[in-house]
Amino acid sequence: MRRAKGRWRAAAAVAAAVTVLVTPSGPSVDRAPRAAPVAAVPGLVRVPSGPTPDNSEPRKSRRAQCPAGHRVVGGGGWAFDHGHGVVALTGAEPGRDLLLQRDYFRATASEPGTGFTAGWWLEAYALCAPAASLPGYQQVSAFASDIGFATARVRCPAGKRVIGTGAAAFPDLHAGLQLFRSTGARDAAMATVRARGDHPGMIRVRVLGICTTNHAVVVATVRNLDDAAAACPSGTRVHGVGGGGSPADSGNSFLQEVYPPSQLDRASTSMTAAPDRGMVSQAICVGGTS
Repeated sequence: MRRAKGRWRAAAAVAAAVTVLVTPSGPSVDRAPRAAPVAAVPGLVRVPSGPTPDNSEPRKSRRAQCPAGHRVVGGGGWAFDHGHGVVALTGAEPGRDLLLQRDYFRATASEPGTGFTAGWWLEAYALCAPAASLPGYQQVSAFASDIGFATARVRCPAGKRVIGTGAAAFPDLHAGLQLFRSTGARDAAMATVRARGDHPGMIRVRVLGICTTNHAVVVATVRNLDDAAAACPSGTRVHGVGGGGSPADSGNSFLQEVYPPSQLDRASTSMTAAPDRGMVSQAICVGGTS
């Protein structure tokens, strides 16, 4: 069961087939092309990892593993520090256990380099579907590095669309995720990371896109400047989740939650603080409504 955060405020806007970015001057809309109606991927399941112990450790990792014969189509993570706003997600990305031949979605998070004495927990969530129901399935990735702030994009091969995304920040004790999601055209994935505190060195970002020939509808519902939710249209189900700050440096604010609930009807996103340029929650939804 999802744990209440106690920081929800009134909803600000609802949009279908668009991504809405809330900025200090008001919401702006990034319109995506409308997709052809298709059925949701058959056999879609959500697998939670279960939470780590609620204690203070510098870094934590959790892996949610897909059932045999399934491929990971998306997923998320939740680093819950009881409202302190200091623990950041450093990774939320798909992977494959080559020994077991099983896909998974892994979440990683860390305390700030200055330390944190209170307890916190981390949980990962995998969205998985039978391999036979995912025509053209392919994972693509890209890396980028810079000092202070880094951004990366990766594009799906021609004829394919993003159905899920993921990202990781390096080094994990000195950098955190600010954003990972699909682009407005849904043919590429993007991610940004930022140095934490006064870390002076190079940081690195890895972005991953999960591509198929399935078409998708992207929707977003804005909650407020550091906490957002994206609801799927009636008749669709969430297959991938994402969100965060703007594609530019969002200041000292990092992702804490990118969450697909068990009903598979929405995505929830929260950050450690309100980012400088606003934020978005993204649900990649597939189904009979476009």
